[in-house]
Amino acid sequence: MRILVLEPYHGASHKRFLDELERNLPFEFVRLTQPPRAWKWRMRFSAPFFAQELAGHSSEEFDLVLASTHLSLADFRGLAPGGIGNLPTIVYWHENQWAYPVRAKDERDRHFVITNFTTALAADLNLFNSEWNRASLMDGLKQVLREVPDTKLLASLNEIAKKSQVAYPTIDAPTKPTPTHREEPSSAPPCLLWNHRWEHDKNPEEFFDTLIKLSQEGVLFELVVAGQSFRKAPDIFATARTTLDDHITHWGYVAERSQYEELLHRADYVVSTAIHEFFGLSVLEAALAGAFPVVPDHLSYPELYPKECRYPPGGLGEHLTHLLNQPSPSTTKLSKGLEQFLWREQKPFWEQTFRTVAGNKREP
Repeated sequence: MRILVLEPYHGASHKRFLDELERNLPFEFVRLTQPPRAWKWRMRFSAPFFAQELAGHSSEEFDLVLASTHLSLADFRGLAPGGIGNLPTIVYWHENQWAYPVRAKDERDRHFVITNFTTALAADLNLFNSEWNRASLMDGLKQVLREVPDTKLLASLNEIAKKSQVAYPTIDAPTKPTPTHREEPSSAPPCLLWNHRWEHDKNPEEFFDTLIKLSQEGVLFELVVAGQSFRKAPDIFATARTTLDDHITHWGYVAERSQYEELLHRADYVVSTAIHEFFGLSVLEAALAGAFPVVPDHLSYPELYPKECRYPPGGLGEHLTHLLNQPSPSTTKLSKGLEQFLWREQKPFWEQTFRTVAGNKREP
C-alpha cells in the first residue's frame, strides 16, 4: 500500500510520529513536507502548495492520504489534481488550535479553529493523540459554532464525532539500561530530569523556581536538564544554570540517541510542569526507561498516569519534597502499564486502521 503523507510542519513530534510509522509498518510512505516553522503560514498556504507539488500525479498512484492538522484539508481536497482530493484521508491530531495556549498579549485567532473544523469535517477518520485533545477540540468547536450568525452547523459535530477516535502515539521502548544506581544501593541523591523543549508552554519557571526553593531548604538532589533549545530560551534557564550549579550533572540538548537514553536511565524522576501538552512523549519515554513521572493533574496526564504521579495546581514543591525524602518508588508496575504505548502492542491496530480506511474509496 502507498500512503501519501502531507506534513506542513515536518519536525519534532510530527516527524518522529512519521518516522515511527515508516519504521514499523509494511507500507510505502511518500512524504510531502515543509520545514517546521511559520505554522500560521503553513495552515493558510500548505494546501495550495501541496496541490501544486502534486501536479501531474493522479489518485491511482496512492491508496491513502495521511495528513496533520497544519494542513487545511478541505482546501486541499478542492485543489488537489488527478482525483487525489477524493482519496480516503486520515488526519492525525498532534494538537488543536482551540486548546493551544496563546501569549497573554495575543487574542486567539479563531480562523485557525475554523480550519480545524473544516479539516475534521473533510477527513474520513480523525485520530487524536489523547482524549484531552479530542474533547478540548469538540468543546471549542461547539463554542465557536454557537456564535456563527444565521448559520446552524452544530449538527455537523455529530458527524465529526462519529469518525473520530483516540490513537495514542506509539514508540519503541528505550534500550535496556546497564546496571545503575537503581539496581544497586547508592548514597547518591535522587536524580531529577527535565527533557522538554525550552519554551514557555512547558512552564520552566515553575520547575526551576521550585528546585531553587528546595535547594535553599537543603533538599538533596541531582539535576539533568536536556530537551531541545532554541535561539532564545526563557530567562529562567540562565538563572537556573547558575543558581543550581551544585546539583547539575548534565545541561543541554543531546542529539545522539544512545547518549540521550543514558540520561533517561540515570533519572529517578521525570518532572513536567507543562501548561500545554496534548500527550507528552518526553515523559513517556523517560517513564519507560524507569523514571517515576511527576506530572500536573490536568491536560492529558490524568488519562495516562495514576494518581500517585500527579500533583495539584501549585503543589509541585510539596509533592517533590515528599518523594525526595523517601526511597525512590518502584516503577515496575507503572512501566508494565505503559507498555500499551509500545509498537509491539499497537502495530496491529495501526496496520488494520490504515488498510480499512484505504479500502473505503470515495465516489468521484
